[in-house]
Amino acid sequence: MAKIKLGYAPTRRSIFSAPDAIKYRGLTASRLRELGVDFVDIDDINEEGLLYDDKDIAAIVKKFRKEKVEGLFVPHCNFGTEYVVARLAKELQVPVLLWGPRDERPDENGIRLRDSQCGLFATGKVLRRFRVKFTYMTNCRLTDSEFERGVKDFLAVCNVVRVFKKTRILQIAPRAPLISSRQNGDPIVFRKMLNQHLAHRRLTRPPDRNITHTNNGNIERHLLSVIPQAVAYGNDNTVQPR
Repeated sequence: MAKIKLGYAPTRRSIFSAPDAIKYRGLTASRLRELGVDFVDIDDINEEGLLYDDKDIAAIVKKFRKEKVEGLFVPHCNFGTEYVVARLAKELQVPVLLWGPRDERPDENGIRLRDSQCGLFATGKVLRRFRVKFTYMTNCRLTDSEFERGVKDFLAVCNVVRVFKKTRILQIAPRAPLISSRQNGDPIVFRKMLNQHLAHRRLTRPPDRNITHTNNGNIERHLLSVIPQAVAYGNDNTVQPR
């Protein structure tokens, strides 16, 4: 699998421990390096290197786009600021992975360092309102096999998305392409659901107009002669708006 670069944007919320969030930001980054994951952090965006203030979104988006990240990993280091995460994810339009460490028991005074699980639920709810698709990895420790497997599975997803975005889809059909405003069927499905536009090549009439189902050899020979022309046409005329 080709190397995938992730945008690493750990998040926190002020009602829980900021020092503990900073601690887990560093621990998580170290674990990613151990796994050989290529990522870009936000340590230079603010002094904590954490996502919690919406005024930082523009700078993070600019940095991640410049670095050409192909996935967004958002560890919830104590709870997370869900609306800021959703705004960032909506801007980047790349696959999103949510994760948080397991919550520890409260201290002797009943104070909790974090509530990452609840923060993940909150972020997931807001992402759905923003119509942003995401992957959720269950709370686990950094050394658990679930963490390594979840990260590697997400990298595989990002790789599939990368390949699909670069795929050129050719449609060979028996009729000329329709005016865009009158299209229906497959072209609409590909455009609405997959953001893909088809390159259309008309299947010309076979040279023998009296061909019937009894002489399939002539049809096969004609199709074989058309396919190279169609492929060349697709290479020259496929448009991939982004």
